[in-house]
Amino acid sequence: MKFWQILVSATQAVGGQAVIEGVMMRAKNNIVIAVRRSDGTIITLSRVWYKLTKNPLFQKPFIRGFFALVESMVNGIIALQFSSNEQLNEDEKFGKKEIILSMVLAFSFSLGIFVGVPHLLSIVMGSTALSGDATSLSFHLWAGIFKISLFILYVVLISRMKDIYRVFQYHGAEHKVIWAYEKGKELTVAEIQKESTLHPRCGTAFLLFVLIISVTTFTLVIPLFLEAVPMENAVLRHSVLLVLKIVLMVPISAMAYEVIKFSGKHYKSLWCRIFSYPGLLMQKLTTREPEDAQVEVALTALKNVLGEKKDNES
Repeated sequence: MKFWQILVSATQAVGGQAVIEGVMMRAKNNIVIAVRRSDGTIITLSRVWYKLTKNPLFQKPFIRGFFALVESMVNGIIALQFSSNEQLNEDEKFGKKEIILSMVLAFSFSLGIFVGVPHLLSIVMGSTALSGDATSLSFHLWAGIFKISLFILYVVLISRMKDIYRVFQYHGAEHKVIWAYEKGKELTVAEIQKESTLHPRCGTAFLLFVLIISVTTFTLVIPLFLEAVPMENAVLRHSVLLVLKIVLMVPISAMAYEVIKFSGKHYKSLWCRIFSYPGLLMQKLTTREPEDAQVEVALTALKNVLGEKKDNES
């Protein structure tokens, strides 16, 4: 029986992530990272999905999202370390400490750019007739506009880098392979290339849901907080609000996780398609049409994670 015929009746969900010259695929509690080396061969690494906790309480809806996000970050670090090291000489390879440090710095930079800067710009807008103070809806709407604008600018700028452009191509390859698998199509490169590079469960769509939910949450919570804890000093007030916004990202990410999970599960619904459309548009920034060789790498990761090939088979 052909491999693709087996997949027609498969029900397990798969997910993925683009890495440097490769793709990570996940099925159930296993991940496989497939990377193309500079000599053209494809190497794979199989691992058990790192779980932050096995406590059933933390697997409940509207709680599990934050833990799933942290788990994804940890597994993403593992995948990035493997993929980057496969492109380097032995004496150039990164250790776990270097990878973790770079991720911490990148995370801190992201908080500064996408939380701190929009808040500061909203304060500036608050000094004009176009916006109010932190208790007003306009303040948080401006923060949302600045966030999305900075995100688009950031993605457009980094996409001009050759290495990042190739990562975006692998991102597109990952989506195409998952679409073909979920539709039960024949898993050949030619058939997979007919699929879309956009997928409703993508992390880019997740970021958009986080933005939308954060605007709503901040609009509701921050005025109540300022009423309960009044602060006359403006510097102290906005410093506390920035910390509060970071803390609120925990429940916000949990809510966004449920939204994207529901949207992906019911994507055939008209309302879910409409709701997911902005997220799909955002993916046009973070995906590119892949080459056949890149689709082959993503397909290798999928076949391995489903147990159809052995590790290090090229």
